[in-house]
Amino acid sequence: MQRRPCRLDLTRVEIAELARRGYALAEDPNGEAEPPFEWLESFRGMRAALARQIADVGLLNKFAEIADGPDDEDADILVETTLAQARGDKRFLGRAQRRAISRMVGALDFIVNGSCTFAPNPPPDATLPAFVRVVLVFAREGPVRLADVARLAPQFAGAEWTRHACAMVDLGLAQTVYGGYMHVPNAGACEYWVEMNDPKKEKPTNVHYGDKYEVGNAAAVGPGASAPGAVVQDNRHGGSGSIEVSNADLTAFCTQLVTAVNERADAPDGALDAAVEAKALARAGKPEGALGVLRKGGGWLMGVMKEVATKVGQEVVLHQLGLK
Repeated sequence: MQRRPCRLDLTRVEIAELARRGYALAEDPNGEAEPPFEWLESFRGMRAALARQIADVGLLNKFAEIADGPDDEDADILVETTLAQARGDKRFLGRAQRRAISRMVGALDFIVNGSCTFAPNPPPDATLPAFVRVVLVFAREGPVRLADVARLAPQFAGAEWTRHACAMVDLGLAQTVYGGYMHVPNAGACEYWVEMNDPKKEKPTNVHYGDKYEVGNAAAVGPGASAPGAVVQDNRHGGSGSIEVSNADLTAFCTQLVTAVNERADAPDGALDAAVEAKALARAGKPEGALGVLRKGGGWLMGVMKEVATKVGQEVVLHQLGLK
């Protein structure tokens, strides 16, 4: 039975930020956090909104199962009562109360990193490269923790952590974000992304009239030049007429591929990582590296590549990959 699509009017950032605030309550008794009752009311509002927007009953049942916990010795603990005992101060939260909040945070994380499609949220373009650089300091050591990032760069603490971490997930640079930490499986792809999106990096300029052109086999050269009806035979490969895909075309193709894979609920592990890495390599001017990554992407990814190439008119990429 095919699951019904989950399309939310909420942004990933909204849900993830509520999870981060709950994580601060449950895991950091000495840090700054809101009164427990205020967070609980926010969670109730979010739960009601999700119940209205999610059509998949199985997904809602899984959310409830995580949030409400198993039928064990804690089942008779009423969250409202135990939080009332905390007198509005998180310092008085006991083990059972923190465990209850952690369960609710886990349910939110389940939605944040699940198969739902979220409402668009403008990425923090100006500051994201700086954030990714900080993340790279810790990415190869395991999960990246909010506490470590905030200690090194305090401007990315709290809600700014959530906003930037979710942007990395949306771009395919991070795999998951859970409350106070996230998983960045491909540090190399992040490095390439930073290299290509560094606001301080000099951007290439356009060619202007009067510039010198050195060409081999061409029908028209120069800004605005055209050659209607011209047929050009490429003899660089012994008269074979083979044509190599340009970096720009390969980058555009990989961008569409990342989007397509990200939208597929049946994507296997590693497919999105391969697409993101290939895009980064293409943008860095390393087409052979990008094509090599795509060739090793597996049968599922090959099928998606054929769909994308046909859709955007980039069959030349399929020739380069040996798929056509």
